[in-house]
Amino acid sequence: MARPKKAAATAAEQRVVKKGEVVLNEQQIQELRDILEGLSESRRLSDDLGTDRGDDMKEIGFTIGKIYSTLDRIEDKLDDLLDAVAPISYDFELDEDDDN
Repeated sequence: MARPKKAAATAAEQRVVKKGEVVLNEQQIQELRDILEGLSESRRLSDDLGTDRGDDMKEIGFTIGKIYSTLDRIEDKLDDLLDAVAPISYDFELDEDDDN
């Protein structure tokens, strides 16, 4: 009985990964785009902050809150993405003198 042939590898699967090179999947690339969009939005909001003479303290405070919220959200996304791509391993070793 003949064995079934393996499916031909796609171009992405055929790509050779060099030592130290990081390959991102489509979801991770989209997450980076979302992070960039959040940074751009925060920059636009901060550019406009206080430039309109009609801005009062409540409106300025609200805008600062939106900027903070956006930056907080994208910081979490970036942290998760970095953990998925290049996790940091912590290796704690105690010296003999550290017991005291």
